[in-house]
Amino acid sequence: MKKMMIVTCVFFAALCIAQTSPVEIKGHHIGEGVLQFLAVEKAEANVTHCHDQLVDTTLTAKVAELKQCTTRADTGKRCLKVMTDTDLQFKASEIDECLRLASALNGGSEKLGSKLLNMPFPGWASFDHGKLVEMDLDFWNLPGNERSFAGGYDVVLQDFIVKLGPPTKTWADEFQNGFGARFSYRRAAWETDSVVVVLSELEGHNASSVMRDKAFFSKAAQDAAAKHQNVLDR
Repeated sequence: MKKMMIVTCVFFAALCIAQTSPVEIKGHHIGEGVLQFLAVEKAEANVTHCHDQLVDTTLTAKVAELKQCTTRADTGKRCLKVMTDTDLQFKASEIDECLRLASALNGGSEKLGSKLLNMPFPGWASFDHGKLVEMDLDFWNLPGNERSFAGGYDVVLQDFIVKLGPPTKTWADEFQNGFGARFSYRRAAWETDSVVVVLSELEGHNASSVMRDKAFFSKAAQDAAAKHQNVLDR
């Protein structure tokens, strides 16, 4: 079976002040706004399209009915008709993406991906308070895939070295499956004053890891620690 490799790049903001020239990956940098992100992706039209979809009360009512039927697992005639409407199912998925985009534009904490109305971005972008705080990218080494590229982990590693210099750290994670076969996946990490980049060699479809903005993660960890009651206490 031919190996399918995904190299995942996770890019997130640091606690310290950003560099004068922020590191750009796929034309994006940590801290940019939602509209700026869409402009780079040439996807600004999504804003108008989503607005039109969300104010279409007939469409949103049908989508709501579909969700109700699905939640109740209703097999009645009306629900069966709704649940087998492939066009409506597509619209429902689109509405969900549009709601996420609207939330991100309004400062919500949202994760936007390539499924957003066929946006060409090859992965996921997370926003918090209107700013890009995380990018999770997939680099496919799969012939025939529209987002594939020639090469694998080694090619992407060299491209990152050109952009960021030698990695701060390299290591390999070892795994063993139920049949006793062992696998080794390489990792490399860079840390600058403004960003941390983790490059991972993985196998399998959509096998990517997610890491958070340092400041966001630090605050979340502190909040959780403050609320936690020691399980050893009464």
